Amino acid sequence: MLHPIQTEMLVRARLEDARRDATVRRPPSGRRSRRQHPGERGGWWPRRRRTGATGADVAVAPAPAPATPAPPIACSLDATELGDRIRRWQDALAAVQARRVVPGGVQLRFEDPGSLREIGPLAAAEHECCPFFDFVISLDGDGLVMEVTAPELAQPLVDAVFGDAAGRDLG
Repeated sequence: MLHPIQTEMLVRARLEDARRDATVRRPPSGRRSRRQHPGERGGWWPRRRRTGATGADVAVAPAPAPATPAPPIACSLDATELGDRIRRWQDALAAVQARRVVPGGVQLRFEDPGSLREIGPLAAAEHECCPFFDFVISLDGDGLVMEVTAPELAQPLVDAVFGDAAGRDLG
């Protein structure tokens, strides 16, 4: 069953085709009368799709954009870089004032908005090596808020790296 908007688009396309058919040029004498695509040799006739036994016009909608596959739950850092990154997160998250569980992750509140200078580049670097993490950083009247979310399979990583609402911090 078609959506009402699709039905309306189909009806409009058929009306436009009917108007165009009423004013279609006929091939000049001496030319082939079969329909040709404008790109074909000697072609000037518009190409239209026909279907079914009746030859009714069909409106062709563009294909939906392909869904972007979810990034793999994997980190591209080697062991040395990973250890350094964890230490940088530990230092940055020492300033966390409050943690709150949000759907798919955790929200961290920093009292000092100046933490953005450290948190922003660190979150960007983390997203480069672990694209399954999503970061949202915002400033409000109470300070800096960072929300970290990830797919369900990566929730243990969110808890291990960013702590959770129960107050468990990085060890």
